[in-house]
Amino acid sequence: MIRRAWLALIAGPSYPATHADRATVDLVGLRLPIRATVAIAVVTFVMLFDYSQTFMPAGAAALGRSPDGARALALERLVLFGLVPLLVVILGFRDHPSRYGLTVGDWRWGAVLTTTGCLVMTPIVLWFARQPDVQAYYAVSAGSPIDVVVTNAIELTAVEFSVLEILLRAAGTVVRRDELAHGALGRALMPFDRSLDVHVSRLRKKLGPRADGGERIRALRAVGYLYARGDS
Repeated sequence: MIRRAWLALIAGPSYPATHADRATVDLVGLRLPIRATVAIAVVTFVMLFDYSQTFMPAGAAALGRSPDGARALALERLVLFGLVPLLVVILGFRDHPSRYGLTVGDWRWGAVLTTTGCLVMTPIVLWFARQPDVQAYYAVSAGSPIDVVVTNAIELTAVEFSVLEILLRAAGTVVRRDELAHGALGRALMPFDRSLDVHVSRLRKKLGPRADGGERIRALRAVGYLYARGDS
């Protein structure tokens, strides 16, 4: 039973390719698959727009991590990561969203995963909640429990969460780049690979500076990163 559950968890979705999926276009001497190229372009622009907060009104962006600011950011990301892909599939590809995983899955299996995730993550979240820097971070965004649950939680990707966990566990000491890459990315860094630096940069922006204005995550060039303790 455990083996079946594990295989079901790691098995990738099956999306049989259709004729439209295989259609190509010649562009500057390259033959590119149309749908895959469009998908890569859309994902790239969506990530850039999210990072630069292009569509955030100036007034909303100025609210920072206040409850109203978090709500505006959540709404913007709902549009960028939810509505935009849906419109591309329906209007651009003229296809059914379920072929791209945009559908309601097996609620029983989802309930099992959700319950398991809560059981695993609750002690980790409680441990984070006891850290002074985390408490100081959330103090700015204090709100009602419902407001916190809906719009006021820190928005971290899986990789960024892993980076933060590794750095916090070694707070005050340097974590080497290769060690951080293996722990967070699950692989070694390639020559000129800046993917880890991009994740750390996004994490810094989300965490913001310390109360004294200093960086929470310090970079040691060509060595690694250090999460500064309160007294560092």
